[in-house]
Amino acid sequence: MGGMEKWTNLLQQWLYQVEHWVKQTPASQLYVAIGVLFLTPIILLLFGLFRRTKSSTIVLAGLSGSGKTILFYQLRDGSSHQGTVTSMEPNEGSFVLHSESSKKGKIKPVHVVDVPGHSRLQPKLDEYLPQTAGLIFVVDAVEFLPNCRAAAEYLYDILTKASVVKKKIPVLILCNKTDKVTAHSKEFIRKQLEKELDKLRASRTAISDADIANEYTLGVTGEPFTFYQCHNKVVTAEASALTGDIVQVEQFIREHRQSERNSVRDLIFLPSAMTDETPVDVKDDVAELAPFDPTKKKKKKKVVIQDPTDDAVDKLAEKTENLSVSDGLENTFAGMKKKKKKLVETESLKDVNEDAGEDLDEHVGEEEEGEGIVLGQQFPWEGSDRDYEYEELLGRVFNILRENNPELAGDRRRTVMRPPQVLREGTKKTVFVNFMDLCKTMHRQPEHVMTFLLAEMGTSGSLDGQQRLVIKGRFAPKNFEGILRRYVNEYVICNGCKSPDTILSKENRLFFLRCEQCGSGRSVAPIKAGFVARVGRRKAGT
Repeated sequence: MGGMEKWTNLLQQWLYQVEHWVKQTPASQLYVAIGVLFLTPIILLLFGLFRRTKSSTIVLAGLSGSGKTILFYQLRDGSSHQGTVTSMEPNEGSFVLHSESSKKGKIKPVHVVDVPGHSRLQPKLDEYLPQTAGLIFVVDAVEFLPNCRAAAEYLYDILTKASVVKKKIPVLILCNKTDKVTAHSKEFIRKQLEKELDKLRASRTAISDADIANEYTLGVTGEPFTFYQCHNKVVTAEASALTGDIVQVEQFIREHRQSERNSVRDLIFLPSAMTDETPVDVKDDVAELAPFDPTKKKKKKKVVIQDPTDDAVDKLAEKTENLSVSDGLENTFAGMKKKKKKLVETESLKDVNEDAGEDLDEHVGEEEEGEGIVLGQQFPWEGSDRDYEYEELLGRVFNILRENNPELAGDRRRTVMRPPQVLREGTKKTVFVNFMDLCKTMHRQPEHVMTFLLAEMGTSGSLDGQQRLVIKGRFAPKNFEGILRRYVNEYVICNGCKSPDTILSKENRLFFLRCEQCGSGRSVAPIKAGFVARVGRRKAGT
């Protein structure tokens, strides 16, 4: 009681002092104090909104020569700037995307920063990460294999930075220059980067904790690394900055800008949204929440269960109805023939399953609350004792294979190529018009295909100004078709899965063919030219 009296006396003294100060304080100072109390929360709210709008920066990162500067100018004004060289200073600017230039003044501009990709200038990226709302990591899809290790190291440093992990900055891995014939697909680049990052993660674990104090670990220990294990969202896309095909990049920027706009709007208009709800809706929501009663048990909904005894009785009744009584022995067992029995049983089971299926539709998603489950006919032989058919068993085997191997569930695509278009130029030359189109279809370098054609035909030729193959000699289209068919079988088609999605690379003076579908690889024979007669003039004595 003594402690309570002490606190009561202190409170009375404090109230007396406040009353005395209010009486002696001028009215102007009192109004100022009240104004400060009301204005302080408003200023803090506006400051938070201002800081939120300042963090709308998109950073372009990647190795030198990947096409970041061209992408920057494409986003800004739609120009390619092919004459640009390796940037030594960051290019940055706030602008409306070129594709949205007609909406200028109605939408918010985005701040884009192009960070130099030189190894000594990569640390400049840390200056822009605190304000970064999204990061685009540009990869050269043509020269990817030689630079795969360097790109993986740079990407590893980005994904393990504390500022990227804490803010969960989304990262877009952009495969640039996909308009080229020899460009790799985004699926191949994603898999190779995951493999290299897995190797880097294993090697970085040997570094002491003091050296990686500012870094986070990447992936899950003991499992192969994938980008789904990252702390932030990582996606891949394809683009061609030189030709202006950057739709996926612009979509990435729009999605982030839209999400940011929604967050600010919800923060400002949250009270009005709450007041729009009528009292009737509130009462309805409250009525749905019944008070908890521990004495009541959980209700179990009734589910239709097939009784095997009822099914047996029905089947027996059907069999007796089908039996016919006559003097002859053959007609006596006419209703017990196996074929007719199968039809009667399957039809009856089908009717029962349809009735059960109608009752089961109301209980989808509530199987744990019921006492049983109604199963429909998963296979045509269920519920009967008939023999299996070969087609049914074969279909079941293929279904099991598809369930256990989902990557092989897709139908095999048939490789279809356009027929070669051949023209005559004069009397001694033949022009292969759609030569470049067929090279792009096969994803092979034109020089390699041209070398094979000339070696098989035993002649010479070259590309003209219109990228047409001009060959010396008179050849028919069927000659080109046979040679192209041999080229596809030898240098394009995978021997394992027969897929045309392969990559032809040269390593240590040998050509290797690797499949992107099944992952198998094999070495291919080099192109050897046949005998070519010397038709020129020889020197004397030779």
